[in-house]
Amino acid sequence: MLFLPVDFINKRRYSQGFKYSNHTDLLKNCMLQGYTEQTIFGESSTFYTMAENSRTYDVPIKMKEINPSMKFIYIIRNPFSRIVSHYLQDQKINTPKDLNTFVKNNYYVYPNTRYYYQIEEYLKHFSSDQFKIVIFEDMVQQRETILKSIYEFLDLKPLEIFKDSAIYNKSENRKNYAVEELKFSNEVYDKLLLRLTPEIDSLQKAFNLSLDSWNLTREKWLK
Repeated sequence: MLFLPVDFINKRRYSQGFKYSNHTDLLKNCMLQGYTEQTIFGESSTFYTMAENSRTYDVPIKMKEINPSMKFIYIIRNPFSRIVSHYLQDQKINTPKDLNTFVKNNYYVYPNTRYYYQIEEYLKHFSSDQFKIVIFEDMVQQRETILKSIYEFLDLKPLEIFKDSAIYNKSENRKNYAVEELKFSNEVYDKLLLRLTPEIDSLQKAFNLSLDSWNLTREKWLK
Protein backbone atom coordinates (compact mmCIF):
# COMPACT_ATOMS: atom_id res chain seq x y z
CA MET A 1 0.00 0.00 0.00
CA LEU A 2 1.35 3.41 -0.87
CA PHE A 3 1.15 4.92 2.58
CA LEU A 4 1.59 2.01 4.99
CA PRO A 5 4.96 1.34 6.65
CA VAL A 6 6.67 -2.00 6.39
CA ASP A 7 6.10 -2.84 10.05
CA PHE A 8 2.34 -2.53 9.60
CA ILE A 9 2.37 -4.64 6.43
CA ASN A 10 4.31 -7.31 8.27
CA LYS A 11 1.62 -7.48 10.95
CA ARG A 12 -1.30 -7.70 8.54
CA ARG A 13 -1.32 -10.03 5.56
CA TYR A 14 -5.03 -10.02 4.94
CA SER A 15 -7.29 -7.12 3.97
CA GLN A 16 -10.92 -7.06 2.77
CA GLY A 17 -10.75 -10.62 1.44
CA PHE A 18 -7.36 -10.17 -0.26
CA LYS A 19 -4.19 -11.86 0.87
CA TYR A 20 -0.94 -10.04 0.17
CA SER A 21 2.75 -10.49 0.87
CA ASN A 22 4.27 -7.02 0.48
CA HIS A 23 3.60 -3.38 -0.50
CA THR A 24 3.73 -4.04 -4.24
CA ASP A 25 1.37 -6.99 -4.01
CA LEU A 26 -1.16 -5.04 -1.94
CA LEU A 27 -1.01 -2.03 -4.23
CA LYS A 28 -1.39 -4.03 -7.45
CA ASN A 29 -3.96 -6.60 -6.38
CA CYS A 30 -6.05 -4.59 -3.90
CA MET A 31 -5.74 -0.83 -4.16
CA LEU A 32 -5.36 -0.64 -7.95
CA GLN A 33 -7.78 -3.40 -8.83
CA GLY A 34 -9.79 -2.15 -11.80
CA TYR A 35 -7.56 0.88 -12.40
CA THR A 36 -7.02 1.68 -16.09
CA GLU A 37 -5.23 5.05 -16.03
CA GLN A 38 -8.25 7.09 -14.96
CA THR A 39 -7.45 10.70 -14.06
CA ILE A 40 -9.48 10.39 -10.86
CA PHE A 41 -9.14 7.31 -8.73
CA GLY A 42 -10.33 6.78 -5.18
CA GLU A 43 -9.30 4.66 -2.21
CA SER A 44 -11.53 4.23 0.80
CA SER A 45 -9.62 2.52 3.60
CA THR A 46 -10.54 3.80 7.05
CA PHE A 47 -6.96 3.16 8.12
CA TYR A 48 -5.80 6.64 7.13
CA THR A 49 -7.68 8.47 9.87
CA MET A 50 -8.37 5.73 12.40
CA ALA A 51 -7.33 6.67 15.95
CA GLU A 52 -3.59 7.45 16.05
CA ASN A 53 -2.72 6.07 12.62
CA SER A 54 -2.20 9.35 10.78
CA ARG A 55 0.38 10.39 13.36
CA THR A 56 1.98 7.02 14.03
CA TYR A 57 2.65 6.35 10.36
CA ASP A 58 3.00 9.95 9.05
CA VAL A 59 0.22 9.23 6.59
CA PRO A 60 -0.53 12.86 5.55
CA ILE A 61 3.15 13.56 4.91
CA LYS A 62 3.48 10.53 2.66
CA MET A 63 0.26 11.41 0.85
CA LYS A 64 1.45 14.94 0.15
CA GLU A 65 4.75 13.66 -1.21
CA ILE A 66 2.83 11.61 -3.75
CA ASN A 67 0.02 14.03 -4.60
CA PRO A 68 -0.16 17.49 -2.95
CA SER A 69 -3.41 18.28 -4.78
CA MET A 70 -5.21 15.23 -3.43
CA LYS A 71 -8.83 15.68 -2.36
CA PHE A 72 -10.46 14.08 0.65
CA ILE A 73 -14.06 13.07 1.32
CA TYR A 74 -14.53 12.66 5.06
CA ILE A 75 -17.81 11.10 6.20
CA ILE A 76 -18.88 11.68 9.79
CA ARG A 77 -21.95 10.62 11.73
CA ASN A 78 -23.61 11.29 15.06
CA PRO A 79 -20.84 10.14 17.45
CA PHE A 80 -23.22 8.18 19.66
CA SER A 81 -24.65 6.42 16.61
CA ARG A 82 -21.12 5.59 15.51
CA ILE A 83 -20.31 4.07 18.90
CA VAL A 84 -23.47 1.94 18.85
CA SER A 85 -22.59 0.76 15.34
CA HIS A 86 -19.06 -0.03 16.52
CA TYR A 87 -20.56 -2.05 19.35
CA LEU A 88 -22.87 -4.02 17.05
CA GLN A 89 -19.99 -4.81 14.74
CA ASP A 90 -17.87 -6.00 17.66
CA GLN A 91 -20.59 -8.32 18.94
CA LYS A 92 -20.50 -10.25 15.66
CA ILE A 93 -17.00 -11.53 16.37
CA ASN A 94 -16.40 -11.20 20.12
CA THR A 95 -18.01 -12.42 23.31
CA PRO A 96 -21.32 -10.56 23.78
CA LYS A 97 -21.35 -7.83 26.39
CA ASP A 98 -23.57 -4.87 27.16
CA LEU A 99 -22.98 -1.52 25.45
CA ASN A 100 -21.60 0.30 28.49
CA THR A 101 -19.13 -2.44 29.32
CA PHE A 102 -17.98 -2.39 25.73
CA VAL A 103 -17.38 1.37 25.81
CA LYS A 104 -15.44 1.15 29.06
CA ASN A 105 -13.27 -1.75 27.95
CA ASN A 106 -12.59 -0.97 24.29
CA TYR A 107 -9.72 1.46 23.82
CA TYR A 108 -10.65 2.34 20.24
CA VAL A 109 -14.19 3.53 20.92
CA TYR A 110 -13.19 7.05 21.91
CA PRO A 111 -10.21 7.64 19.56
CA ASN A 112 -12.21 6.39 16.57
CA THR A 113 -14.98 8.87 17.38
CA ARG A 114 -12.66 11.88 17.64
CA TYR A 115 -13.39 13.17 14.16
CA TYR A 116 -11.46 16.43 14.44
CA TYR A 117 -8.44 14.81 16.08
CA GLN A 118 -8.28 12.27 13.26
CA ILE A 119 -8.36 14.88 10.53
CA GLU A 120 -6.34 17.56 12.34
CA GLU A 121 -3.00 16.12 11.24
CA TYR A 122 -4.08 16.36 7.61
CA LEU A 123 -4.90 20.05 7.99
CA LYS A 124 -1.23 20.67 8.75
CA HIS A 125 -0.32 19.51 5.26
CA PHE A 126 -3.40 20.16 3.11
CA SER A 127 -5.74 23.15 2.90
CA SER A 128 -9.28 22.87 4.23
CA ASP A 129 -10.72 23.41 0.73
CA GLN A 130 -9.24 20.05 -0.26
CA PHE A 131 -11.74 18.39 2.08
CA LYS A 132 -15.38 17.61 1.56
CA ILE A 133 -17.07 16.88 4.89
CA VAL A 134 -20.12 14.69 4.41
CA ILE A 135 -22.60 14.18 7.23
CA PHE A 136 -23.72 10.57 7.13
CA GLU A 137 -27.28 11.36 8.16
CA ASP A 138 -27.59 13.86 5.31
CA MET A 139 -26.24 11.26 2.91
CA VAL A 140 -28.99 8.86 3.98
CA GLN A 141 -31.79 11.42 3.82
CA GLN A 142 -30.63 13.48 0.81
CA ARG A 143 -28.62 11.06 -1.24
CA GLU A 144 -28.93 12.72 -4.63
CA THR A 145 -28.18 16.20 -3.28
CA ILE A 146 -25.09 15.01 -1.42
CA LEU A 147 -23.82 12.97 -4.34
CA LYS A 148 -24.17 15.99 -6.63
CA SER A 149 -22.17 18.10 -4.20
CA ILE A 150 -19.44 15.43 -4.13
CA TYR A 151 -19.26 15.40 -7.93
CA GLU A 152 -18.93 19.17 -7.94
CA PHE A 153 -16.19 18.98 -5.32
CA LEU A 154 -14.29 16.53 -7.54
CA ASP A 155 -14.84 18.72 -10.64
CA LEU A 156 -16.75 15.95 -12.36
CA LYS A 157 -19.67 16.24 -14.73
CA PRO A 158 -23.07 16.65 -13.05
CA LEU A 159 -24.41 13.44 -11.64
CA GLU A 160 -27.14 11.78 -13.63
CA ILE A 161 -30.17 11.13 -11.45
CA PHE A 162 -30.59 7.48 -10.65
CA LYS A 163 -33.18 5.53 -8.71
CA ASP A 164 -31.12 2.50 -7.72
CA SER A 165 -31.81 1.87 -4.04
CA ALA A 166 -29.97 -1.43 -3.74
CA ILE A 167 -28.05 -1.94 -0.51
CA TYR A 168 -24.41 -2.99 -0.82
CA ASN A 169 -22.01 -4.30 1.82
CA LYS A 170 -24.90 -4.92 4.20
CA SER A 171 -23.92 -6.19 7.62
CA GLU A 172 -25.06 -9.75 8.17
CA ASN A 173 -25.63 -11.90 11.24
CA ARG A 174 -26.24 -9.03 13.62
CA LYS A 175 -28.00 -9.92 16.83
CA ASN A 176 -31.32 -8.16 17.38
CA TYR A 177 -31.00 -5.98 20.46
CA ALA A 178 -33.79 -4.44 22.49
CA VAL A 179 -33.78 -0.64 22.49
CA GLU A 180 -32.80 -0.47 26.16
CA GLU A 181 -29.70 -2.57 25.43
CA LEU A 182 -28.43 0.14 23.10
CA LYS A 183 -28.64 3.01 25.57
CA PHE A 184 -25.85 4.52 27.65
CA SER A 185 -25.63 4.77 31.41
CA ASN A 186 -25.39 8.23 32.98
CA GLU A 187 -21.73 7.69 33.75
CA VAL A 188 -20.75 6.62 30.24
CA TYR A 189 -22.90 9.23 28.54
CA ASP A 190 -21.47 12.08 30.65
CA LYS A 191 -17.89 11.03 30.00
CA LEU A 192 -18.43 10.67 26.27
CA LEU A 193 -20.28 13.97 25.94
CA LEU A 194 -17.61 15.82 27.94
CA ARG A 195 -14.81 14.48 25.76
CA LEU A 196 -16.56 14.66 22.40
CA THR A 197 -18.08 18.16 22.65
CA PRO A 198 -14.71 19.90 22.06
CA GLU A 199 -14.15 17.64 19.07
CA ILE A 200 -17.47 18.65 17.55
CA ASP A 201 -16.82 22.35 18.22
CA SER A 202 -13.36 22.20 16.60
CA LEU A 203 -14.72 20.41 13.55
CA GLN A 204 -17.46 23.02 13.08
CA LYS A 205 -14.96 25.87 13.33
CA ALA A 206 -12.39 24.31 11.03
CA PHE A 207 -14.88 23.78 8.21
CA ASN A 208 -17.52 26.41 8.96
CA LEU A 209 -19.87 23.53 9.52
CA SER A 210 -23.10 23.09 11.45
CA LEU A 211 -23.68 19.82 13.26
CA ASP A 212 -26.78 20.96 15.10
CA SER A 213 -28.80 18.24 13.41
CA TRP A 214 -27.07 15.62 15.55
CA ASN A 215 -29.27 14.61 18.45
CA LEU A 216 -26.95 14.21 21.44
CA THR A 217 -29.58 14.69 24.15
CA ARG A 218 -29.97 12.57 27.23
CA GLU A 219 -33.54 11.75 26.23
CA LYS A 220 -32.24 10.11 23.09
CA TRP A 221 -29.26 8.16 24.45
CA LEU A 222 -29.81 7.39 28.14
CA LYS A 223 -31.59 4.41 29.62
